[in-house]
Amino acid sequence: LKEGITTKIVSPKVVTEKQALKEVTKNDAIVIKLNELAKKGISPSSITNYLYNPMAFYKQKVLRIREFDEVEEEVAFNTLGTVVHDTLEELYIPFVGKFLLFEDVKNMQPKIKDVITKYFKEHFKNGDIRTGKNRLIFEVAVRFVANFLKQELDLLKDKKNELKIIGTEKNYEAIINVEGIEVPIKVHGQVDRVDELNGITRIIDYKTGMVTASELKITDYDKIRDYKYSKAIQVLLYAYMYMQTEKGIDKPIQAGIYSFKNLKSGFLQLNFS
Repeated sequence: LKEGITTKIVSPKVVTEKQALKEVTKNDAIVIKLNELAKKGISPSSITNYLYNPMAFYKQKVLRIREFDEVEEEVAFNTLGTVVHDTLEELYIPFVGKFLLFEDVKNMQPKIKDVITKYFKEHFKNGDIRTGKNRLIFEVAVRFVANFLKQELDLLKDKKNELKIIGTEKNYEAIINVEGIEVPIKVHGQVDRVDELNGITRIIDYKTGMVTASELKITDYDKIRDYKYSKAIQVLLYAYMYMQTEKGIDKPIQAGIYSFKNLKSGFLQLNFS
């Protein structure tokens, strides 16, 4: 039965192609653009974006290629973050410069849904947050803020704790001189919250995503430019900007993050091990 049947094993010829990283030759025009950027100011998030994807940084910040604003049909994660930030700013701004009381936070609680609805309307234009996935994300925003206020209440329940709100969404900047670069570099950005807890000044960054304590643990300063330290770099820069702006501070300072997906861990402090 097998007469006339020839067996062949066929395998494709695989040619491995070496993938080379894209490179941009730095010319005078690029240097001029970088100098303009240094003068105008770079945010901590832009610096960590550069560490993550230098080519994207080049396109956005040097070539100034802007992506089109897409019409959102579903709430994007960055919109959720903006809404939560804006909501907390509105709730806390009346208490800037004051010691926050337990009753103050209790009075914020009934306002949560109305304030969040207001900011969704502002940032999610013409979008419907009443049904489907958008409704779920709206409820997530409500839960984030409610859980954060509950944590504040737990802190202020203890009468020994004194919490003073120093600033919320306040702009800070610092000038950094780098050896070999003639132009001084301005670093600037909004610090989500500065407060004083029992005499210690805290520089606080809000993150709606998941952040763990290990991401703020710096074990080797020489490797801090690694992207895995991006959260720590941002927090360090915010603290540096605050200290440069508010000169003559004689109180101890902590810097860290409140992660809304990890609120049970409380204030995640920068940790130099």
